[in-house]
Amino acid sequence: MLQRKLPGWRKVQQVLMVATAVGVAIHEYAHKQMAEDHNLAVKEVCLFQFDNPKGYVVHAEPRTFSSSFAVSFAPFLLNTAILYTSLLGISAYMIYTGSTTIETLTGLEIAGIIIAGWIGIAAGFEAFPSSQDIDNCWAKGKQEVKNLSFRRRGLISFIVEKVYVVLAIPIILLLVLLNKTTAFGSKFVYLVVIAFWVFLTLTMLFPDTSLI
Repeated sequence: MLQRKLPGWRKVQQVLMVATAVGVAIHEYAHKQMAEDHNLAVKEVCLFQFDNPKGYVVHAEPRTFSSSFAVSFAPFLLNTAILYTSLLGISAYMIYTGSTTIETLTGLEIAGIIIAGWIGIAAGFEAFPSSQDIDNCWAKGKQEVKNLSFRRRGLISFIVEKVYVVLAIPIILLLVLLNKTTAFGSKFVYLVVIAFWVFLTLTMLFPDTSLI
């Protein structure tokens, strides 16, 4: 990885692992919950560990592409939602109360903002699906397409019956790109993108404020 060439990167990596542990736990919980929702037997769960992988969920193999897609990408949706909600909640609270500096906040408010921000950022940092998640979903998608006889049913039937696979392909490719570029800081870029999205939301919620 590119970061390994940087001096002191190992210590930074250890700090990041501890700081984002709650994000890993949320990520794995989303896997577990979605697997159970799709009636897949969950055999083993590790929400976090100081090892590689940092967490995992062992469950029965999904029988359909839709189940595989849901289980694989549930953490991306949940972790992103938590990141977005935490940043939006913190910002909206400070704007609504007019708290623009630390001096205007109580100790309890500061603690709440720090905890909410930490959980949100940790969740966003661990939002990306693993290579294993992507590989499992991609393999199930190819199997789903192969199981449909294109010649017998024709192009229209093929597209209609497998529309969810077709629509999922660009999402999978995007997440593959994000996963493969983590060495170049794609996780940090993603945090900035979501923060900008929060900023745009705030401009719509508080169009007349001068605090944004």
